[in-house]
Amino acid sequence: MNDKQAKTPLASVFRRRLLKLAAFLEKLPPERFEFGTWVGASWKGAQDLSCGTTACALAWAATIPSFRAAGLYLRQTDHGPEVRLKGARPRLREHGAEDTAARILFGLDTFGYQRLFIPRLAVDGLAIGHYYGKPVLGQLGGNATARAVAENIRAYVKERSRG
Repeated sequence: MNDKQAKTPLASVFRRRLLKLAAFLEKLPPERFEFGTWVGASWKGAQDLSCGTTACALAWAATIPSFRAAGLYLRQTDHGPEVRLKGARPRLREHGAEDTAARILFGLDTFGYQRLFIPRLAVDGLAIGHYYGKPVLGQLGGNATARAVAENIRAYVKERSRG
């Protein structure tokens, strides 16, 4: 683990939010979850994903009423769907809308965001999960199930609660 991945304790509000998302994901029908895609191609704009499409963990978070009340929402753009947080603007060019939303709503640093919401890639048979060339410990592959992502979220919260 490098210095940027230091285990700074999470504030209780962020722990509660992450655990709420984990509990939600565990109850999600397996066929509705796809870790490697914000929302499936069949999404027609329904904020509650009632159209039957698949979605990733952060997109499903945007369907949870308390997170929606906090400003999390899905938006269709010319480049495809985005998960955004009302009033939040990316701080740096390399931080997209999703990264910024997750950082603010869940109190994550870049490594936490990458670990929990971005699948690592497999290139030439090697698992690659990195941020600017630094490994992201605990990052799951693109075929991870909702239950596996929920377990990873719980492990992250436990690690970050020891501070």
